[in-house]
Amino acid sequence: MRFAALLAACSLLPLQALAGASITGTDGTRLLGKLPCAAEDGQSLQDCHFEALPKENGALTLRIVLPGGGVRYLYAEDGRITGTDSTADMGSSRLKKKTVVLIPPGERFEIDNRLLDGQPLDR
Repeated sequence: MRFAALLAACSLLPLQALAGASITGTDGTRLLGKLPCAAEDGQSLQDCHFEALPKENGALTLRIVLPGGGVRYLYAEDGRITGTDSTADMGSSRLKKKTVVLIPPGERFEIDNRLLDGQPLDR
């Protein structure tokens, strides 16, 4: 329920305000924003809301709301995507500015490397 309320608030603010925003939560370190994603093969990329949950050991969990309302979790460590909650095989490629994650049959996520590296996402 708390996540739904955060997403509702997220949709009222411009992306620039969300990209590097620190939001108040139980620990004050969670980040909200949007990233390009698609949930089905052939679907155009859309802005999908995400919540980034950093861990004390430097790892990161991304909770992403897919087009259609589903939720996908991606796990990162040392600047790289290491896993997902999907049972399908996941592939990822770290490019210069973004990491592209593919989960068959058609999920695609484009994640700013600054987020994975723990850097601010300001303009």
